[in-house]
Amino acid sequence: MKLKSLALAGPFIALLISCSAHVDLPDNPAIQSGNIPDYASGPLAGKINGQAWSLGHGVAATYVSNGQSTLYLSFGQTASSDPCAPVDTSGSGGSYVTASAPNQTGETKFNVFTVPPVTIGYAGPQGETSAFANGKIRIDSVTATQVTGHLVAQSDADNTVNGAFTVSICNSDH
Repeated sequence: MKLKSLALAGPFIALLISCSAHVDLPDNPAIQSGNIPDYASGPLAGKINGQAWSLGHGVAATYVSNGQSTLYLSFGQTASSDPCAPVDTSGSGGSYVTASAPNQTGETKFNVFTVPPVTIGYAGPQGETSAFANGKIRIDSVTATQVTGHLVAQSDADNTVNGAFTVSICNSDH
């Protein structure tokens, strides 16, 4: 139930973030200049909250937003033998990354004003979540059951992920 509540609250939180009058960006030259690194060739990995992070399990769902089919992707560090097991995005289940992209092949760039934002979460006093400042996601292939692509996202030196992913599509709306 907590996972569903967070998933439903995400778009509203993103709307509040996007409507704020002023957003302070971290003091990071890569973010300020808009430089986005090339995609890494290996599996999705990096640092979250200053700790090494690598993709253990991911899942995708589709939904319709403004008449367009959209992928909602969740990536977690804990492996699962169930390809449709939900990724715990409460912050208490370990570090995670969430992202959205059009449900089609191609590349999408994002920043702190993207709705919904690409976010990271990690276990902390309140299960903190932080929006990534910039990055890009490339969907290489989409079938009825699987999505393959690449993601690079960064907010600061302690929160950056880059690499390839293949996840199952579960809970599809079509």
